[in-house]
Amino acid sequence: MNTKTVALLLALAIALAVYSVPTRGAVSYVVVIDLTHGQGVKGLDVFLKTMYDAEVYLIVPSKEFYDALTPQVKALVTGYYVGDLSKFKDPATGREYTLVGIYTDLLIIPQPTSPIKDAEVAAVVDYLKTRGGGLWVAGDSDYGAGEDVIKIVNDFMTAIGASIVLDYLSIADPVSNCGADYRVVALVEPPEDLGFLAYGAKKVLMHGPGVVAYYDRATGMMLPLTKVLGTRSDIKVIVWSSPNGTIVENNAKILGVAYEVGSVGRFPMVVAQIMPEYKNAIVVLSSETPIGGYQPMITAQYYLVYLDGPRFVRNVVLWASKYMGELSYVDKVDTRLSMLESDLTVAKDSISKTLTQLENSIKALEAGLKTEVDMINSRIAKVESGLTDLSTKLQQLATTATTLSQDLSGVRATVSSLSDNLSTTSTIAYVALAVAAIGLVISLVQLFRKR
Repeated sequence: MNTKTVALLLALAIALAVYSVPTRGAVSYVVVIDLTHGQGVKGLDVFLKTMYDAEVYLIVPSKEFYDALTPQVKALVTGYYVGDLSKFKDPATGREYTLVGIYTDLLIIPQPTSPIKDAEVAAVVDYLKTRGGGLWVAGDSDYGAGEDVIKIVNDFMTAIGASIVLDYLSIADPVSNCGADYRVVALVEPPEDLGFLAYGAKKVLMHGPGVVAYYDRATGMMLPLTKVLGTRSDIKVIVWSSPNGTIVENNAKILGVAYEVGSVGRFPMVVAQIMPEYKNAIVVLSSETPIGGYQPMITAQYYLVYLDGPRFVRNVVLWASKYMGELSYVDKVDTRLSMLESDLTVAKDSISKTLTQLENSIKALEAGLKTEVDMINSRIAKVESGLTDLSTKLQQLATTATTLSQDLSGVRATVSSLSDNLSTTSTIAYVALAVAAIGLVISLVQLFRKR
């Protein structure tokens, strides 16, 4: 083996020792949490317990930072590295790694308070291009120093080529909250194709949240996200405010751009963008943070209000890391339910058509029956009219009969009088006739005597 070959092998060995992947291979999905930009760690213990099946690594600014973490966190975390997002060292071995080198499936940058350097942006872009892994960036509202967080987040989001940013505003909710309008209880209402993200999760705490807007990369303008949702299938709103959400300006140092102060309605608070240029990497932007902050999204109960923070955060992590876990089964059930709903819709349409046909037949029968009834009613009316005429004629006949009866009574009286008169006349006639007969007999006797 010549000197040149030996030198080449030595250089390769050094490069592998410093920049290559660790010797271990990930045995689960790998979640990396950045804590090198001034973030807090509130709720980190709950996060680690919630992600029980993940390998979770922390990137911290120093060993002293790690040493100051609670024993519970240190017992639950898989490991930690010291450095920043561009490169970091394993304190145990001194080896240096990158996000690609530790098999990252999801990087979480929760509410950064110090700028993310260009080298770090480049490392994140390389990770997205190479691994196609997930990224969850969490911001803040414009309350207090929150505007600085918004600017850091927006600069980072636009640098990686995303079209979702945060407006320099806040959302308050006088109805859906944990005892105060800035302790917003937001609603998990993803689009139908991401329905599994609402598995076991309906409402989450967004403590002093901002609002997600759309960044038009062609013009550099910030617009209300709701105006472009119908034309951007790559952008998915996962969490909304309730219909009572209200846009508020807390800090006028940087004025809001996309949304009108005082407007009321449903506003986007957790949004994802699917990025084909990064192997369909899932980039999530939330206007509050899952961990750290004053009171993180992973909270399960706040001011006696029960919340679904742990379940929701786990759902987003499983999806964005493309591991899915139990969500794959939920998705299958949702798909099956969708198929059943489709079948039911078809059956419903068929039944509806049959019912329409029956209704038309019934209407036709009703129309025919109405015609028959009208004819019968017409005939009945004619009969009733004939009976009325007959009744009138009978009444007339009765009147005539009464008149005839009265006339007959008069005739009877006349006949009676005539009868009396006839009786007297008859008697006289009979007497005269008898006298005549007697006279005739006498005459005959005298005649016979003369002979």
